[in-house]
Amino acid sequence: MLRLSPFILLLAAIVSCAQRKQPVNTTQTRDNPYELLGKNIDSIPNSSGHLILYVQKHDLITRQPVLNAVVLQRSSSKVVATFRFTPGHIKWVAEDEVEVYDAPGTIRKDEDLSKYIKTTKIKTN
Repeated sequence: MLRLSPFILLLAAIVSCAQRKQPVNTTQTRDNPYELLGKNIDSIPNSSGHLILYVQKHDLITRQPVLNAVVLQRSSSKVVATFRFTPGHIKWVAEDEVEVYDAPGTIRKDEDLSKYIKTTKIKTN
């Protein structure tokens, strides 16, 4: 009669449990702007409507808020860009370019604000 050691049985049980692990579906959460950003968001399509910029609305209760934004490709509903910035502005400046004004909380009177403005080209494969 064949006798299996407890170690081999334990190892077989661990391996069989590891193989049953279900894959996590991250696309549903990642591609839903309401799950990513919350319910209080604005949607701003680009000029052609192929890309949509979703931006969290500014919450006046938070002392030093940081806003998040995502760009979704309309045809595939896939996130193609993400942004995190202090409230200034975020907007389309071209068909495939977004401008983000991300200024610190305090700005000197004579400070050049252009150093806080960044333009990002959106790549959609």
